[in-house]
Amino acid sequence: MKVKTMKTVQSIVIAASIILVSANAVAGTIQSGGGFDRVVNNTIVLSAAPTKQAAYQLGLNKLAQLNASSPQQLGLMLNVISSNAEGNTLHLKDGGYITVQERMSTGGNTTYVSSVNVGLHYLERNDNN
Repeated sequence: MKVKTMKTVQSIVIAASIILVSANAVAGTIQSGGGFDRVVNNTIVLSAAPTKQAAYQLGLNKLAQLNASSPQQLGLMLNVISSNAEGNTLHLKDGGYITVQERMSTGGNTTYVSSVNVGLHYLERNDNN
C-alpha cells in the first residue's frame, strides 16, 4: 500500500512540475489580433522594518496602493516601459503576494525586508501591421 501511495504522489509531483514549466513558457507573450498580450511579473523590495509584522504591514500597504492605482500610475510605479502599450489595458493579475526576509547586519541588528510580488497584464500594439 505504501509503494502505491508513493507512486501516486510521485506521479502528481511530476504532472504538477510539467504544468508549471509549461505555464511559465506560455506566460510571456501571446499574439492577439493587432498586437501582443503581455504578462510580466514584478517584485518591489521595500525599505527595512524593525519587526516582521511591520514589514508585512508595509507590504500590505504597498499592495493596496497598487490595487487602487490607475493603469498610468501602475506603469510609472512598476517601470513598465513600452511605447506601444495600449493606454488603459495595464492591470494587476490576481495572486499578488508578500514575502518577508529577515536580515542581520554585522553589528547584530535584525531587520525585516518586505517584497511585494505582482503579475501585470497589458496589450501591446504591433507596429508591423
